[in-house]
Amino acid sequence: MRKLDPQGQVRALSLAGFSTEESPMSSTEYNDVEPWVVPHEVATPAGVFLRSTDPHEATEAISRCYEPGRVEVVDRSKPLDMRLWVNELPGLKLNYLSYGTDVRVTVPAGVRYVLCVPLMGRVTVGSGGRSVEASARTGVVISPSDPLYFENWSHDCRVLTARLDVDVLESLLATMLDEPLTGPIRFEPSLDLNDPPVRSVLRTVSLLRSELSRPDGITADPMMGAGMARLVMTGLLLAQPHNYSAKLHEPRPAVAPGNLRRAIELIDGDPMSVFGVADVARAAAIGIRALEEGFRKYVGTSPMAYLRKVRMARAHEELCRSDSAVTTAAAVARRWGFHHYGRFGVAYRQRYGCSPSETLRRTARESAY
Repeated sequence: MRKLDPQGQVRALSLAGFSTEESPMSSTEYNDVEPWVVPHEVATPAGVFLRSTDPHEATEAISRCYEPGRVEVVDRSKPLDMRLWVNELPGLKLNYLSYGTDVRVTVPAGVRYVLCVPLMGRVTVGSGGRSVEASARTGVVISPSDPLYFENWSHDCRVLTARLDVDVLESLLATMLDEPLTGPIRFEPSLDLNDPPVRSVLRTVSLLRSELSRPDGITADPMMGAGMARLVMTGLLLAQPHNYSAKLHEPRPAVAPGNLRRAIELIDGDPMSVFGVADVARAAAIGIRALEEGFRKYVGTSPMAYLRKVRMARAHEELCRSDSAVTTAAAVARRWGFHHYGRFGVAYRQRYGCSPSETLRRTARESAY
């Protein structure tokens, strides 16, 4: 079997148990495989690419990359052509999958929460006596509980899945609630892809996909990748109904000034150690909602807006003392977490009345005198 990384380089991928003889999965010319062309935001898959026309190898690939299971071809009038792209981040696995024909996939109770979104076509997902036909309008959120089956795959069905680590997701929810969970999260399985909060989650996944495809994307940094994964999880917890939704959306009392001071001290002291509002809430020993309400009441802005303000101030300070012959304004921006230089430049000019590069050049001129 081979591995196709986001830069297009092909190298050996060692997965014990796969045949190394002349089988479709181990002998395909991967450089000639074009990624999917899909009509939605998420387009070119990135990551490790696996392909097979053999049901046994397809079963092995699914078992390794998802859960132990079985792939059975239902419509033998069209040949099996399994294509699977695999990406792994801390706490989240982002995969793309198609079969090219109707198959039935059965798996035991999973060990992760799974967001399943068809980019094209349709598939039926069933568990615990309930089933959902996933399509361009309806996705599925799978909770780790009963055995699962996937069937009635349309020939053009191409599915994006985000597999969320149980411990990471449940720990995040406990932080958001400011109390321990009393049991596992049970999501409503049917996901309305036209619901505005859900669309927001999909846009975050689209951004994640985009960054995975870039050699210099923010997901190349494990800590930034973990932050992006938590952002997807937070959005899903807020957007999709589950057994903790009512408690999660209850009004929360404003945070006490002592907790707020700890949160501000964390951001002021080390702004690059913070990758999301959950990090601040955890350090301040309060829930996310209470933290946000406290910031609005006592600081007049949100925690993340305050973080961006502090990071921009640190970037400005560095630009004021840097040498333009040694560094660039874009490099300084990246060091302080601003990976989209265009947006950084607009915000910087609004705050300081000039561009970042002008500040850097002015510093060089003043140093010359």
